[in-house]
Amino acid sequence: MKPKSILSQINYLGMKYFGKWWVFQYVGSTYPGIIAHFSDGTLLDRLLHGQKKSFHESLVIKNKTLYEYFEASGINEFAKKNGGICTFRIGTIQSIYQTTNFPIAKDKWLEPSQDRSTGIFGDFVGTLPLDSKARKMKRAVMESALGNWPFISSLEQEFKSHIEGILSKYEKKEMCLERFCQEIVADNGSLISGIFDFKVKPLSHYFVEFKNVTLDFFELVSGLISGLDKDADKKFATMGLFVKAVLKDNYSSINSAPESNIIKRYFQLWKLPFTLQSIDELNNDYLRELATIMVLTFESISLSLSWVISYIEHNSSIKQRIIEEAQGSNHKKFSYIDLVILEAVRLGGSNPTVLTRRVIQKFELQIGKNKIVILPGTRLWVNRREANQDSAIFSNPTQFDPTNIKDIMQSNNENVKSILSKNRHEINSFNSINTEDSPRKCPARLYTIYTQALIIRALYSNYQVNLKNNNPEFNPNSPMPKPLSFGTIQINKIPATS
Repeated sequence: MKPKSILSQINYLGMKYFGKWWVFQYVGSTYPGIIAHFSDGTLLDRLLHGQKKSFHESLVIKNKTLYEYFEASGINEFAKKNGGICTFRIGTIQSIYQTTNFPIAKDKWLEPSQDRSTGIFGDFVGTLPLDSKARKMKRAVMESALGNWPFISSLEQEFKSHIEGILSKYEKKEMCLERFCQEIVADNGSLISGIFDFKVKPLSHYFVEFKNVTLDFFELVSGLISGLDKDADKKFATMGLFVKAVLKDNYSSINSAPESNIIKRYFQLWKLPFTLQSIDELNNDYLRELATIMVLTFESISLSLSWVISYIEHNSSIKQRIIEEAQGSNHKKFSYIDLVILEAVRLGGSNPTVLTRRVIQKFELQIGKNKIVILPGTRLWVNRREANQDSAIFSNPTQFDPTNIKDIMQSNNENVKSILSKNRHEINSFNSINTEDSPRKCPARLYTIYTQALIIRALYSNYQVNLKNNNPEFNPNSPMPKPLSFGTIQINKIPATS
């Protein structure tokens, strides 16, 4: 570890006491001698402009993803060679880029994980400040249904019944793996009592009419934020129509649902009666908030499930063990199926491949024997895919191997809940930028794993799975982590044995 240098101490004091007016931070390295600084291009670029031109050209002109930019620019490889962290600048905006999951900030020092300025997500919990009373109340609603292990596990028989009924509708039908997973997850989540209770018309009923704000939600958000999709605003306007259609069509089943029902709980938070008139009068923020909750819940789980099936079907020994466990009666507290699903979350995942948040409060970070000052306006970046393949943590980081999950088990008493707890950072797929306290970690993470485990168990215990033209390599052209090719899936009932 490098000792303190006179230059680093002067820089520390300058940034601490002069903040953004410390002009030397904008010339060359931000933290000389402490964090490696990436720069390329002309001398003027290296000294002043940083990556401003290349960043704009890649993302705006060439329509590349952030993952593609960091790979092509050399920033990703540079960070990996320098301890998993480096700095770079976009004009005068300081940036810290990580390829590890090590948290360097408290959540309260960063802006919310979703950008509120665009209005895309309405008043969704991820757009609200950490100390917001509304955020805490909304998160409590989500956690009481989707993060409550006793509640979720108490519905096991209902889960199984719905999953078996849903799967039977797809027997002998060859279809796209992505759509297969989307429909199964959406309908299962719709039918379970006390969560959404869309029992009259499950969510898949709306996939054709409202494709832009359901199946293409992530692409639409990306196009709206980047400005590259000129029709994005018009498409997004249908979000309110989508929510109203779902709630009105399913009014009777929601109205008679248990009190844990997420829709009813949100109306209570808004101090609105759950009536057809109230649904018609919901404002734009409320409509977009509900749409975000409904769509993100099924889209993130279905994307994760598509990775699970892809990896299983490309690993015959893993598939055989999955079948044996699924058809067996001895279901362990922490099963092999759980390991496989968590490994798919690690290597595949279901949240953006590159994550970023902006610093809003000055803080100090200890790096070895040195302290640095990180100022408001600084961008923190994490390449989630690289961080989840940290060779210092996982024994076989670039391959699909369930023993990678065993590598992070701290005792024989580990289970899904403990590995996904807020204070665990080995895997980032339920968080934005990892923070020391992770108060924004996905409230539905337990429901996500539990649902997939039951689907995989039902699928491989009752059906022969045939996956064609699937390529589980990572698609760098997608803002979300998707396989290079989903391919098609066909399931056939396993003949009963006499």
